[in-house]
Amino acid sequence: MKTNRSKLRDQLLFTLILILGGTLAFHGIDWDDGHHLHPDERFLTMVTTAISWPESWEEYLDESKSPLNPRNVGHEFFVYGTFPTTLVKGLSIVLGMTGYDQVYLVGRGMSAVAFLGSLFILFRLALLLFDDSRIALLAAFLYSVTVLPIQQAHFYTVDSLCTFFSLGALYWLVQVQKTGKTRFYFLTGLFFGLALASKLSVFTFAIIVTFVGIEKIYREFLNHREWGARTRVVAQVGGQLILSGIVTFLVFRVVHPDAFRGPGFWGMLPSERWLENIQRARLLVSGEIDTPPGHQWTNRTPIWFPLKYLVWWGMGPFLGVVAWLGWGTAIGEILRRKSTHIWIPVVWVGILFFNQGLQWVKSMRYMLPIYPILVLLAAWLLIKWFERGLKRVTEEGLQPERSGHHGWIAWIPIFVVGVTTFLWAIAFSRVYSHPHTRVAASEWMLENIPIGAKIGVEHWDDALPLPLEGHKRKPNDFVQFRFEWYADDTPKKLKQVLFLLDRSQYIVLSSNRLYDSIPRLPMRYPMTVNYYNALFDGTLGFERVAEFTSYPGILGWEIPDQSSEEAFSVYDHPRVQIFRKTEQFSMESAESILGDVDWSQVVKLTPRQATEGWTEVPPTEGDPPRESVEENREQGSINGFKHTQPRKMILPD
Repeated sequence: MKTNRSKLRDQLLFTLILILGGTLAFHGIDWDDGHHLHPDERFLTMVTTAISWPESWEEYLDESKSPLNPRNVGHEFFVYGTFPTTLVKGLSIVLGMTGYDQVYLVGRGMSAVAFLGSLFILFRLALLLFDDSRIALLAAFLYSVTVLPIQQAHFYTVDSLCTFFSLGALYWLVQVQKTGKTRFYFLTGLFFGLALASKLSVFTFAIIVTFVGIEKIYREFLNHREWGARTRVVAQVGGQLILSGIVTFLVFRVVHPDAFRGPGFWGMLPSERWLENIQRARLLVSGEIDTPPGHQWTNRTPIWFPLKYLVWWGMGPFLGVVAWLGWGTAIGEILRRKSTHIWIPVVWVGILFFNQGLQWVKSMRYMLPIYPILVLLAAWLLIKWFERGLKRVTEEGLQPERSGHHGWIAWIPIFVVGVTTFLWAIAFSRVYSHPHTRVAASEWMLENIPIGAKIGVEHWDDALPLPLEGHKRKPNDFVQFRFEWYADDTPKKLKQVLFLLDRSQYIVLSSNRLYDSIPRLPMRYPMTVNYYNALFDGTLGFERVAEFTSYPGILGWEIPDQSSEEAFSVYDHPRVQIFRKTEQFSMESAESILGDVDWSQVVKLTPRQATEGWTEVPPTEGDPPRESVEENREQGSINGFKHTQPRKMILPD
């Protein structure tokens, strides 16, 4: 039984943890100085600025007329949940921040608050599951300094809000398991509906709700022998499950009206435009549609890729490893019929991780809803290790009251995980303490590149320089040439590139987006791979004259993270490189380097086809022939790519 003093201590510690989490979430929230350098956020900001508040309830529910429906204001393709944009629009009106250069700050504030909300729910969930304030406080602290949730709290995207509502749904579902009370079924449905209205991909949570219902029925069957009592149990639990499902649907219907045809509330057939968007999104995430942003997913190993990046970058290696050890330990205890009360969060982690990890697109942020649970399992395991450590000290002959003299040994795992995770958060937050690298690069360009200079930039990336407030020079003072490197390599593209190289005095790489993704398709882009190799090693005739980085770092020690997933580094701290043409450049040399390609061997493989081991473009009719990776190796190729392809990509230092 806790004393009032210990309760007050726990409340004080949790308050300090909230302050720490809030400081990290809101620190540097205007990290790009209003330049809208996050592409997804930029899109949501455009949508939120374009939508407007409906004049009536009827108009709100009319999918074809509602001014809150992005598809009615010029954004035909919209696959996010519309609840976040509606919420941010309402908040921006209340706060008087409705302009394009203001709305994004409201959205980022919403994400930061959602992060703190998740922190609060995690603390309550830990107490509910384990009734141990040590686990609850440790889990809250570790989550408050976990890097990926902190990063996502700085972005106006839907992920932080979806994580908050899905975690809330999980909390109320655990209450359902413990008590079986109808109101908790209702609250589960409420939060699940809001989570779906934020991001549809958490639909698999319905599996957990169903499992809980089945478990409740099974346990009640064991507790009642009369068939009449069992029938009543089935009817009661079945009715509660139906109630939860109805609440989920109705909440989704009310806060995500563009998914339904309308025009009135009872017009509940799915909207054709919404269904078409969802189908197109499915094709994109499955790799069936070939787009430049999908090139980065070529040859990414299912399960291993998201696991590696979750552990190494999203959590930090110590917390990440302990979190998955905690998940495995929990599974073992559940199978041995120990700690069976924790199966709900454990199974939810498995369902979401494997569902998302087996997809073609396996972005780190897709795993965000399970981060709080993994952190909770890490805290649980650390406390178990702590207790075992103290017990071992006692068993070695020391009196229990004296075990504390050597009990510091039991603190080592908690200390190591806590300190390293905290330092990783501080190191990463350094990103938001410095000017954005594209802003810094733009300032250098405006001050050091002569007016009228011709600058080559890359499509599908932010062109530099950016317009800087108060600076005398403007981007229009320069001539920009756009290199379309994602276009398929052809002799025609070679001529266009040589034309642009001949005229460009400077080349700007705004990030590693293109030169890290294009080389994953060497059969499709042999000429482009040659270009990047020659640019970086200097043989093309351009020298690097400026470089801007903002890597995570602490105490003078930097952690280059370009090897992480594109979205982890490109948006808020990309590496920017500026090259200047030298006297060594010649058209003859450039043509010799870039044109060193056997054009008959160039194959337009999609990222999906390249991953699956294709070596030629399939025919347009009938079933396309396929060659396995093993067959390709037998025929003298590696990973499905013939040896006639260009040399390996050489990345810059």
